[in-house]
Amino acid sequence: MKRQQWIVRRQLVGHPAAQRRWDRAYQVLLQAAVVPAGLPAAGQLKIVIFNTGNWYTATYTPDGSGTYNITAPVLNTTIPGGPEGFVYVPSGSAVFPASSMLVSEYSAGAVTTYQFDAGGNPIPASRAVFISGLTGAEGAVIDPVTGDFLFSTFGGGNQVIVVRGFAIPVGQTPTPTPTGPQPSATPTPTNPPPSATPTLTATLSTGVPPPVVPTLSFPMLALLGALLAGAGFWAMTRR
Repeated sequence: MKRQQWIVRRQLVGHPAAQRRWDRAYQVLLQAAVVPAGLPAAGQLKIVIFNTGNWYTATYTPDGSGTYNITAPVLNTTIPGGPEGFVYVPSGSAVFPASSMLVSEYSAGAVTTYQFDAGGNPIPASRAVFISGLTGAEGAVIDPVTGDFLFSTFGGGNQVIVVRGFAIPVGQTPTPTPTGPQPSATPTPTNPPPSATPTLTATLSTGVPPPVVPTLSFPMLALLGALLAGAGFWAMTRR
């Protein structure tokens, strides 16, 4: 039998969904979140790995270009179910005890709840099913305005699911930004406002009323001139 010689060529081929596929492949491997303010271990970065369930605490520092360097991960515990996302339940939420968290489990097709310790890490023995019968649960986020819990499913339903009834996260409600013209806090008057301090003209009083200077109108002056002229003419004729 004659051997067939094959020529293999490797080259990059563009694909419109390549970025989405890469993003999803990366997210499947690693999920991360920062412990919210007001909770134990607030500000710490937590990372969970999908295929192993390993849960880490890591250090993160700004790199000067708008992103962060993640270093020194420390393994804290391991959780099952193929974790694809997690959130910390806002304090004061009904039904949930204090120090609770939710985990989207892709492999188990469920959202589970855990108690977490003083380090912000889930306690494996406290695991309980919150929602079951899902197809590939993944992702997790708490709406900072309403407190709603959102996650998605992939592989069958491809849905975004919203669960309401949680408390609003403490200190996370954003300040609304006005989008249109806003009224001035101090109205602008259309006419010049009156002076707060009136201007006074000082008058020196000597106790003697000032002399009154009469004023005559033009007709009165004409009449007076005519009388004077008549009186002069009469005086001349008497001579």
